[in-house]
Amino acid sequence: MSLSRHPTLAKLAAAKVLLTLTGPYNGQTIEVTLKFVAEVQDPLPNTPALWCSFATAGPNQAVEADIIACWALARTPLTAIVAIEGSRIEFTTTVTERRKHLWINERVMIDGVRIADPARLTDVNLRTEPRYRTSDSAGGIYGTLIVNNKAIAGGSLWDISAGGASFLVPMDRTLMGLPKGQPFECHIIFRGQKLLLKGKLTHTKTFSTRTLRLGLKFAKGANETAPAMVAALTSAIRQLESQKAAA
Repeated sequence: MSLSRHPTLAKLAAAKVLLTLTGPYNGQTIEVTLKFVAEVQDPLPNTPALWCSFATAGPNQAVEADIIACWALARTPLTAIVAIEGSRIEFTTTVTERRKHLWINERVMIDGVRIADPARLTDVNLRTEPRYRTSDSAGGIYGTLIVNNKAIAGGSLWDISAGGASFLVPMDRTLMGLPKGQPFECHIIFRGQKLLLKGKLTHTKTFSTRTLRLGLKFAKGANETAPAMVAALTSAIRQLESQKAAA
């Protein structure tokens, strides 16, 4: 079975990387995060088959399954993004099938989502520094986002790099309306050290039906004046790099 007609995408799928599907749902723009499945017992061996599984478990998966079902029924055009270090692969696709009981081999069954092999891929360079998921730090790195001198309740640090970070925050119309370039501060806690970093908002995206993801870019001039903060941030990043390499 061929995973994709595109060698780059086939390699990513074989590596079981995460991808994000973005599309309309109930008047909103929603993101659903999936994970590629490398091998599936498929009756059409010569047909490209990009199968994925849900990346999240628990209550959110049920909500995401409903969204996927609607997208599949309507063949809704979706934007798919696969992040790779300092860039991302972006393409347009549709959900062609959701198979709740998909056997990927003789022993393992998953809740599967099949997406259409895209006509073309776009390689978009986004960052000069790779991002690292802070959940990989086992609670060692976390943060608080501050906008207009007010900490956002319920927000959590999602990922971080030497150049920026992103936070997950509860769905809020005020936050959705923040303009690109909105100044912010964030407190990053690492091994008991508190880093105060300043920067600007780069994007706001719907992460789920109840959650937004805010992308932030650190302001170099504002933070380079505090060498201790930069050193602590570098230490935190190196910890995540080593944990990722060991995974």
